[in-house]
Amino acid sequence: MNLRPCPKCGGDASAHDSIEAWVECSACGFIPNSANQKDSEFSDGFHSSLEIAIRLWNRAVRP
Repeated sequence: MNLRPCPKCGGDASAHDSIEAWVECSACGFIPNSANQKDSEFSDGFHSSLEIAIRLWNRAVRP
Protein backbone atom coordinates (compact mmCIF):
# COMPACT_ATOMS: atom_id res chain seq x y z
CA MET A 1 0.00 0.00 0.00
CA ASN A 2 1.18 3.50 -0.76
CA LEU A 3 1.52 6.05 2.02
CA ARG A 4 0.36 9.59 1.39
CA PRO A 5 2.48 12.55 2.56
CA CYS A 6 2.00 13.86 6.09
CA PRO A 7 -1.09 16.08 6.52
CA LYS A 8 0.78 18.30 8.98
CA CYS A 9 4.06 19.03 7.18
CA GLY A 10 4.00 17.17 3.84
CA GLY A 11 6.88 14.92 4.92
CA ASP A 12 7.36 11.29 4.01
CA ALA A 13 5.58 8.68 6.10
CA SER A 14 7.12 5.49 7.38
CA ALA A 15 5.25 2.34 8.39
CA HIS A 16 6.28 0.32 11.46
CA ASP A 17 5.15 -3.20 12.28
CA SER A 18 6.22 -4.73 15.58
CA ILE A 19 3.96 -5.89 18.41
CA GLU A 20 1.67 -3.08 17.29
CA ALA A 21 1.62 -1.29 13.94
CA TRP A 22 1.68 2.44 13.22
CA VAL A 23 2.50 5.01 10.56
CA GLU A 24 4.56 8.03 11.51
CA CYS A 25 5.80 11.10 9.66
CA SER A 26 9.58 10.85 9.29
CA ALA A 27 9.90 14.65 9.39
CA CYS A 28 7.62 15.88 12.20
CA GLY A 29 6.71 12.66 14.05
CA PHE A 30 2.93 12.97 13.54
CA ILE A 31 1.02 9.75 14.35
CA PRO A 32 -2.74 9.93 13.71
CA ASN A 33 -4.87 8.67 16.58
CA SER A 34 -8.56 8.29 17.21
CA ALA A 35 -8.85 11.93 18.24
CA ASN A 36 -7.42 12.91 14.85
CA GLN A 37 -9.75 10.73 12.83
CA LYS A 38 -12.69 9.64 14.94
CA ASP A 39 -11.71 5.98 14.85
CA SER A 40 -11.58 4.00 18.04
CA GLU A 41 -9.46 0.92 17.31
CA PHE A 42 -6.69 2.24 19.56
CA SER A 43 -6.74 5.77 20.91
CA ASP A 44 -2.96 6.20 20.88
CA GLY A 45 -2.40 5.72 17.13
CA PHE A 46 -1.15 2.14 17.39
CA HIS A 47 -3.06 -0.66 15.66
CA SER A 48 -3.36 -4.43 15.52
CA SER A 49 -2.20 -4.71 11.90
CA LEU A 50 -0.09 -2.71 9.49
CA GLU A 51 -2.90 -2.78 6.93
CA ILE A 52 -5.21 -0.97 9.37
CA ALA A 53 -2.52 1.54 10.32
CA ILE A 54 -1.86 2.39 6.66
CA ARG A 55 -5.57 2.65 5.84
CA LEU A 56 -6.13 5.04 8.76
CA TRP A 57 -3.03 7.08 7.87
CA ASN A 58 -4.23 7.53 4.31
CA ARG A 59 -7.71 8.45 5.59
CA ALA A 60 -6.17 11.09 7.90
CA VAL A 61 -4.37 12.79 5.01
CA ARG A 62 -7.30 13.02 2.60
CA PRO A 63 -7.97 16.59 1.54
